[in-house]
Amino acid sequence: DSKNLLVAPNGSPLNERQREYVANVICGRDVVLIGAAGTGKTTAVQASMKALLALGLVGTIPKAALKHIYAENAPSMIACAFTNRAARNIATKLPAGMEQNAMTHHKLCEYVPVDKNSAEAKRFVPSRNPKNPLPDLDVVFYEEASMMDYTLYKIQEAAYSPARRPTEVTLGDMYQLPPIFGPSLLAMKLLDTPVIELTEVYRQAMDSPIIRLAHAIKDGVAISPLKRGDYTKPGE
Repeated sequence: DSKNLLVAPNGSPLNERQREYVANVICGRDVVLIGAAGTGKTTAVQASMKALLALGLVGTIPKAALKHIYAENAPSMIACAFTNRAARNIATKLPAGMEQNAMTHHKLCEYVPVDKNSAEAKRFVPSRNPKNPLPDLDVVFYEEASMMDYTLYKIQEAAYSPARRPTEVTLGDMYQLPPIFGPSLLAMKLLDTPVIELTEVYRQAMDSPIIRLAHAIKDGVAISPLKRGDYTKPGE
């Protein structure tokens, strides 16, 4: 039943824009999903992964085909992020057994030192490239894409299997920090990829003082000393 695929992990229905996003992903369309904190991006991504698996729309990665995936028959979709912290956070949200499918760009492209026995050991290069491409991947989710340098994305794109270009799902928040160098992947994807923006902030999200503070800053709300208690938890 397709309706059962359009629900959040807690069983509640997705909103209209979340459903639109899931429909694009299962149809194999590249898409950008943006939204401020608390608008349900993670929920939508979880629903899209669940739908891809349930409908049999992703294959498997052969064992040992990727250095950092050890499981047999891991689904051929990767959640990629720029930082280890982001990758670890994503891993906790993936379907059971897919924790290894969340990794940094550098792990996916298997960076290695240029020369272990010289000063060049401090410089790393991707061992995955057009001459040594990645195995076939069906879907790649670029998490926290505002933080990823577009140059790194192009390195990864060049390493994809020539036999199969994955569907690319770019996720992010335009109010987050940009990368240290160069334009962000999110900024570049916004120029040439269909965009779905989530705008409904869920009540449960606003129970978090961190998210309330983030939205106050985003909206330019002045926070007086008397109001600071609104953004803390009792006892903290």
